[in-house]
Amino acid sequence: LSVSGQTLSGDFSFSQESATDSESLEKILLLAASGVNLSLGSSDAGIGISDGSGILRVTGGGLAGSLTGTVALDIPGVSFDNDFTIAMNTGPDAVSETLGAVALELPAGPFFRAESSGRMTVMGQDLRGSFAIETVVEEATGEQLTVIVADGVEVIFEAEAGTGEDSTGMLLRDGYGAFVVSSAGVAGELNGSIKADFVGAFEVDGDLSLMINTTNSSVSREFTLGGRIYPLEVAAGPYFCFDGTNVSIDALGQRITGDLSI
Repeated sequence: LSVSGQTLSGDFSFSQESATDSESLEKILLLAASGVNLSLGSSDAGIGISDGSGILRVTGGGLAGSLTGTVALDIPGVSFDNDFTIAMNTGPDAVSETLGAVALELPAGPFFRAESSGRMTVMGQDLRGSFAIETVVEEATGEQLTVIVADGVEVIFEAEAGTGEDSTGMLLRDGYGAFVVSSAGVAGELNGSIKADFVGAFEVDGDLSLMINTTNSSVSREFTLGGRIYPLEVAAGPYFCFDGTNVSIDALGQRITGDLSI
């Protein structure tokens, strides 16, 4: 089965039913999938699913569904502590429907991605949020890229271990952005806002970009996913670096404003 340029191999059984909307005469084709194998990315940098199972829904508007299975992740320098689900929707409309015992809630497409919520670890630092691994074609070059898209990310960057008022470091909140995946690692940028407290000595507020590059090469890419443009200009690494613009530093009753790099 080929979906959005991805190939799913496995066992599929077909059935047909009427749309749940009583005013609609549309027929829905249901595919019960089992023993599914698929991969996103390349053989040395991506994610593979084996023994997957789930329900796929086919209408005149496209195909939508989700699959779960055994995940094999191969992204150098990156690990996740949570499971992935394959989600797909080739149509332009969101899907909200219950198919038997399966509740299908998918945003508008088109997309084909591996989704996960939890913790992503890069260079010993934890990023918590929602992550999706998918492939996209860069318009300028026509090259297919494997990317990790992140949203709602929180990063705590501690300069000194502690709890509560004794903690020292920086917090990235509501982070969003993307990383390009290669056989050498990942490179990308997260944008968000920061709050920092260095044991009461001074506080920092402002717009923050978290730049990460685990490779020795620079990255200059631009692609569009879900209507959002992701321009990436990342210098050669490796590094895990905070760049702030319009940052204010409050210390000893004084305020300093400007750009900041940590």
